Amino acid sequence: MVFIQIEELKVTLPVPLPGFNPLAPPLGVIPPMSINVEQLKNSAHLSIPQAIMRGLKRAADSISEAVVANGSLDVLRYGHILKARRLVGVRGAGYVYDGLYFVKRVTHKMKRGEYKQDFELTRNGLISTVPVVPT
Repeated sequence: MVFIQIEELKVTLPVPLPGFNPLAPPLGVIPPMSINVEQLKNSAHLSIPQAIMRGLKRAADSISEAVVANGSLDVLRYGHILKARRLVGVRGAGYVYDGLYFVKRVTHKMKRGEYKQDFELTRNGLISTVPVVPT
């Protein structure tokens, strides 16, 4: 929540913020538990849009990832290049962990006749929001 002071009326107005980042929608049904509640300081003098944007940025920075997965894949066998900042489907990890993940980091390793990638995947919740992972 962000508090904004309206100087003309001498009133402080509370503005609630969403519990998720609108630019990164939830990929899991059960979100991680928040353990910190932080008060946004120095927002009373800002305009309403400025205070909301500052609050949304702080909320986006503090959202924790419920699941982080690291691994490597053989691109020639997989058939596609894994790209960073995209979504990828994971199957075979169990009901709680199957689903869509955000590709946070990819490192390419190439040798003659071989192409491998190391990757880091993240998801902001447990249990998939999609019933079936696309192939």
